[in-house]
Amino acid sequence: MQDEGGVTAHFTDSVDGGAGLTARGDVLICADGIHSQGRRTFYPDEGPPSWQGVAMWRGAADWPVWLDGESMAIGGGLGGKFVLYPIGPAKDGRQLTNWVVNIRIKDPAISGPPPDNWSRQVPLATVLPHAKRFHVPGMDIEGLVRATPAIFEYPMADRDPLPRWTFGRVTLLGDAAHPMYPVGSNGASQAILDARCIADALAQGEHPRAALWAYEKDRLPKTAEVVRTNRLGGPERVIDEVEKRAPAGFDNIDSVLSHEARKAIVGGYASMAGFSSVPVARKSG
Repeated sequence: MQDEGGVTAHFTDSVDGGAGLTARGDVLICADGIHSQGRRTFYPDEGPPSWQGVAMWRGAADWPVWLDGESMAIGGGLGGKFVLYPIGPAKDGRQLTNWVVNIRIKDPAISGPPPDNWSRQVPLATVLPHAKRFHVPGMDIEGLVRATPAIFEYPMADRDPLPRWTFGRVTLLGDAAHPMYPVGSNGASQAILDARCIADALAQGEHPRAALWAYEKDRLPKTAEVVRTNRLGGPERVIDEVEKRAPAGFDNIDSVLSHEARKAIVGGYASMAGFSSVPVARKSG
């Protein structure tokens, strides 16, 4: 509920269903994910997220450091992909290593997605046959997956871009506003850019409503483009392009797709997503 002086939000206990908290402020920012209650309030007939048949399995295990301990590997395209990267500091030659397997498993036209719930665990036997399809030099993928204490499954899902996020003193942020396929490291990255933009707008705006409008005007079209581009594969689309041109493999990648062409695909995506290499000023002392 909002009025000229502010907005009041009533929260309920989602676990026990009992009475929760009532809070009042100048604005309400709904950053409550792909199943956002705030979004549902303004778009009650939107329906479930969109799914194109790709399931994701992911886990993390303490594992010997791979390469320099800071490298990332991506193999395959949207039809079948393996992703590998460290998520913890190296210590005594080991570090927490994250892995993801994406496989197109079903025709979404005839079957619905698996539950999009981070807490859905699956047995090793579900993912291991898919993981064994991939090879990364110097990495024992089967061993890494077998060493993972818990493996989680959820669908690669997103939602269509919205015509607007802001309604008076209430707006959406992050996955509540623009859930997208998790490619190009954009799930969290775009939410961070949202937060920076809205913080600046609120600090500089003459009125909270004007600040939220300025935030939406800046971020909505940018994130809508990321949503649409991620459906095509994001920066990893360079892999799909090479695979399309040389399905039987190749000896020299430059003869399939030049370095400049590969750089243009990845660099163009980075620019579109709002990533750039710029110096950051640091205060000394």
